[in-house]
Amino acid sequence: MKKKSTYIISVILSVFLVFGLLGSAAAVLAYTSVSAGSCISLAKKNSVPAKIQTELSRHYSEKYNSSGIPANVYMDVLSESYLTDVMEVYINSGFDALENDGTFVAAMPKNQALEDSIDKFFNNYADEIGYEKDAAFEKKLNETKSNAYSLIGSYSDVYKLSAMSSHGVLAKLSKLYRHKALLMADALGFTAIILLLLMLVNIRERRTVLYWTGICSVIAGVLGLIPCIWLTATKYYNSFTIKQPQVFTAFTGMLYRLTALMTALLAVLTVAGIILVIIYALTRDKEEKHQQPAPVISENH
Repeated sequence: MKKKSTYIISVILSVFLVFGLLGSAAAVLAYTSVSAGSCISLAKKNSVPAKIQTELSRHYSEKYNSSGIPANVYMDVLSESYLTDVMEVYINSGFDALENDGTFVAAMPKNQALEDSIDKFFNNYADEIGYEKDAAFEKKLNETKSNAYSLIGSYSDVYKLSAMSSHGVLAKLSKLYRHKALLMADALGFTAIILLLLMLVNIRERRTVLYWTGICSVIAGVLGLIPCIWLTATKYYNSFTIKQPQVFTAFTGMLYRLTALMTALLAVLTVAGIILVIIYALTRDKEEKHQQPAPVISENH
C-alpha cells in the first residue's frame, strides 16, 4: 500500500467486495434453504397441520347455525395426516409454479371417508324429513363436497401460494426463483473477480490482499448481522397481523429460520475476516523483524 493510487483503487474495489460478499451470502442462503422440502419440514416441526385441524374445527362449529351440518361430519374424518398431505400438495405445487411460469395447479388429495360422511349425513337427514332425493338434492350434496375440499385446501395453503399465483406474484417471483442457481453463480463469480482484481492491483504486496479481504468480510458481516440480530431480538415478525394461526406460524417460522441461518452465515464471514486480518498482521510483523538490520558490535581494543 505504498503507492497512493494502489490504495485508492483497493478502497474502491473493497466497496464492491463488501456488496459482493453480502450478495453471495444471500444468494447461497436462497439456493440452499428456500425450497418445498424446507418449507414442509419447518411446517411439520412447528405443528402447522395440527393448527389447520383446529381452525377447520372452529370454522365448521361456527358455521353450524347457518349450514345445519354438525362439525363432526367433517372433523371426525379429517385426520392430521390427511391435512399434512394436503399442505404438502399445496407447497409442492407452489414451488413447481415458481420453477416454471408461475401457474399454480394443485391436485387435491381425495378423501373418500369425508365424502362418505357427507353422503351419510345428507341421506339420513333427507330420510328423517322425507325429502325427495332429486336432482336438487344431488346438486346440493355435490356442492357441499366441493366446498369442503375448497375450504380444506384454502386452510392448508399455509404459505398462501395459490393466492399469490392468482394475484400474479408467483409469476414475477418465478423469473428469479427458477434462475436461483445462476444468480448464486453470478454473485460468487462477481466476488471472485473483485478478489482477483485486488490481487492484481496489489501484485507487489500480495499479502495485503489478506488485509483487504479480511476487512471487507468483517464489514459485510457486521452490516448484515445488525439487522438480523435486531429482527431476532425484537421478535419483529411477531408483529405481523395474520389472522389465521396456521398461516402466521408458517410464515413467521420460515422468516425466523431464514434470519437465523443468515445470522450464522454472516457470523462465520465475520470470524473468517478477523482471522485473515490477524494472519496479515502476524506475517507483516514477522517480515518487518527479518528486514531490521543486524546490530553492529564494536570491539574495544
